[in-house]
Amino acid sequence: MKGSHFVFGFAVVLSSALIPACGQSSMPQLTQSAIAPAPNAVGGSRVADKPQTPGRPARYILKDLGTFGGPSSYIQPDGTTIFENRSGTVVGAADTSNSDPYASQENALFPVPPDGYIQHAFLWRKGKLSDLGALPGTTISYAASVSANDLAAGISTNGVVDPLTNLIEGRAVFWGRDGLRNLGTLGGRESYSFAVNSRGDVVGAASNSMPNSYSYFGWGAQTRAFRWAHGEMKDLGTLGGSNAIALYVNESGQIAGLSDTSTMVNPKTGIPPMHPFLWEPRLNHGTGRMIDAGTIGGTIVNSIGGINERGEFIGQMSLADEQKFHAFKWNGSRLVDLGTFGGPNSNAFAVNGAGSIAGEADSPSGCSGPAQRGVLWRHGAKIDLGVIRGTAESVGNGINAGDQIVGYSFTCDRSSATAFLSEKGHLYDLNSLIAPTSLYVYYALEINDRGEISGDGILNGENHAVVLVPCSDGNRGCGVAGNPRPVALPPRARQAFMRLSSPYHIHWLAQGRSY
Repeated sequence: MKGSHFVFGFAVVLSSALIPACGQSSMPQLTQSAIAPAPNAVGGSRVADKPQTPGRPARYILKDLGTFGGPSSYIQPDGTTIFENRSGTVVGAADTSNSDPYASQENALFPVPPDGYIQHAFLWRKGKLSDLGALPGTTISYAASVSANDLAAGISTNGVVDPLTNLIEGRAVFWGRDGLRNLGTLGGRESYSFAVNSRGDVVGAASNSMPNSYSYFGWGAQTRAFRWAHGEMKDLGTLGGSNAIALYVNESGQIAGLSDTSTMVNPKTGIPPMHPFLWEPRLNHGTGRMIDAGTIGGTIVNSIGGINERGEFIGQMSLADEQKFHAFKWNGSRLVDLGTFGGPNSNAFAVNGAGSIAGEADSPSGCSGPAQRGVLWRHGAKIDLGVIRGTAESVGNGINAGDQIVGYSFTCDRSSATAFLSEKGHLYDLNSLIAPTSLYVYYALEINDRGEISGDGILNGENHAVVLVPCSDGNRGCGVAGNPRPVALPPRARQAFMRLSSPYHIHWLAQGRSY
């Protein structure tokens, strides 16, 4: 669970989101030398013993969520978001049958790759796919987060070209009981809502009118974290710099994000330093205040992965050399470096209410250099989730209250992948737990406390959003496949997957800050 509603949502939602890589990055390459876990790394260097002898895993009925007339649908994140709540509601985007006249200029923050079709946000609930619509005009939309009571938040384009980016402007939007609402900006031309809780608190990022050379997302103006509540967008401020973004909110209104701490450029990185923050609504006489969570040594925060109802949040940031990036956890008083399996990097993508964390941690070798391994951080230990036969790397995306983890396992060249379920020390290919079908599930994102799983599959070469519902032998469609093999990804799916599975997940900076 990403937090309470998922960090994004809140209401207990699920899991975690992956952050895309910066394909244009000129940042110094990560070293491939093995390093020892940091002194305060959870569990030191301890790795779990042999997997336990598994009991019989759950079986699942596969639900293809379909489209709005076009070829594809998606719930792949391109950032941090919540996609499925504890009631089994899923949000994302699906192609319509209409061509997209702005495909070459689509907003850079739209979470799924342009495919030539107008895409609309969807909400899938109780077997029904609903089109949430978009702002007026020939526009696209994406729902990034859903709350426990089925409120949704995300982004819609508005059909207007932003002169600072030469791309179509994006607007933070909220789907409530009265339909779609444009949340506006803080005086600039761009905004994005990343998360919503069941009270209707929406958090995200919006530009103001102040030009800034180091803005996030390449917006060209200061990027500010916002909280929208009671019909008003509020700038949450910064930790001393010019830019900040808010990524998660829990049911009590605590917000996790990242912020510049100074306007001065760090000569090691070429950008201003930044830290993760917790915005605490009860401070400052009830008006809220941003708390600096500090650092594990470095000044680059690549991602925030989730927040739970205790206010614990997770993410990834650089070490002092600004070359290696480790997963961290804010435990309420300080950041804890979660360490690795001996390789250079790790990342945390989901945290549940008890503080168990799913993510990935590098081993020293395995793919002509370090290899990613899915990991469960629990009770001071790092547990290697392993990989599915036929693959070499893995990532844990989502975790529920029972410490079930879902994710994906893939080949070194990212050409093939398969979705997995990890429970009680054993790793299962999800395609082996469903009835034989022509739709192959290659990516699992979230798992809620009822055991329902959301993700993406391939059908006839196209990406389809899917949900897997636990079932018993007597249920129609409940069955078990034979011995599935990781699926070779079609070009467009592989393009998106390459970003999702990149060893380092520079997302917020990739769009605008060059390294």
